[in-house]
Formats: sequence, structure tokens, C-alpha cells
Amino acid sequence: MNIFLNGKKKNIKKKILKAVLKKLEINTIGQVVSVNDKAVPWKNYGQVSLKNNDRVEIKKFWGGG
Repeated sequence: MNIFLNGKKKNIKKKILKAVLKKLEINTIGQVVSVNDKAVPWKNYGQVSLKNNDRVEIKKFWGGG
């Protein structure tokens, strides 16, 4: 199955978001993960099932003043 991770096509075997992030060794601390433009709370990563051609974005927010 293919997903788009930050705009780059990735072929993955796992379907659960949490498993995909772990397999790809992506640290999400201090970052926001969205699937198809909808933010996913970290506590729900294990419940989100990815589908072919889903768009997963991982963004880091910087504080400022």
C-alpha cells in the first residue's frame, strides 16, 4: 500500500498509524501528525487505520515571541 509522507510516496505494509511511525523510526514528540489534513491526537495513533494514497503530514511547531 502507498501513502504520501510529507509529500513523498512511501510503500508500507503496516496499516495502523502508530505502527507505521514506529517502523519508519519517526519521533513525533513536539510534532503534529495529520492524516488527510486532519490532526490526529497522539493518544489515537493506535486507532487510525491508513488507506491507500492517504496523505500523512508531520509538522514541527516552533514557539516564538
